[in-house]
Amino acid sequence: MPNPGAAWLQAALFNRLLALGAGARRWPFFFFFPFPISFPFQLKLLLALFGAGLIGASGSAHAQFDKSPWPRTQATPALNVVDLQGQRWSSAELSGQVVVLNFWATWCAPCVEEMPSLQALHNSAERTSKVLAVNVKETASTVRRFMAAQRIDLPVVLDPQGDLARQWGVRVYPTTVLIGPDGRARWRVVGEVDWQGAEAREWLSELQRTEKEAPVKSPNRSAK
Repeated sequence: MPNPGAAWLQAALFNRLLALGAGARRWPFFFFFPFPISFPFQLKLLLALFGAGLIGASGSAHAQFDKSPWPRTQATPALNVVDLQGQRWSSAELSGQVVVLNFWATWCAPCVEEMPSLQALHNSAERTSKVLAVNVKETASTVRRFMAAQRIDLPVVLDPQGDLARQWGVRVYPTTVLIGPDGRARWRVVGEVDWQGAEAREWLSELQRTEKEAPVKSPNRSAK
């Protein structure tokens, strides 16, 4: 159990979540790391974050997410999964669409926080994009209860052993992989994102534009 005398440290970490009316269901940092960590390590990590300027006196972070390119030398894993509604999703069937592949868990506070925006993206997405949420290491009953309570009906895939998470190199939740219409992973986004925000919308539009601009090079031009 966490040290009760360290409430002020934990309050710094939970400041933003509490302000939003959310709560953590496990120890501090459980919404960043999928394993329990000791209080001494929590203290060292918090002090390191303060020292690096990543967390200020209010406990708020300068950025909620980190977006980085998918490594060029790393192949994109093939998708062949079935969601809770029994629908199969494969790389071939998703070809031509931008795929928002989100890895999450019900105990992860930032995952829960961003889920409504993922649902809104799913509701408003055209046929050029698709949201797939991969729940890691939780039972179907747990996930179904969460979806019913939160009114979530976007496609959710179960990853009971964490095989998909390992395959896609996911170690922190939430993590989202943005896959281009050509089926290649383009970006990895670690942390909570407002998927209805202008910045996220621009990411998706950029991927869609890239696909549309690709055929511009006409082989007939060389014949002129």
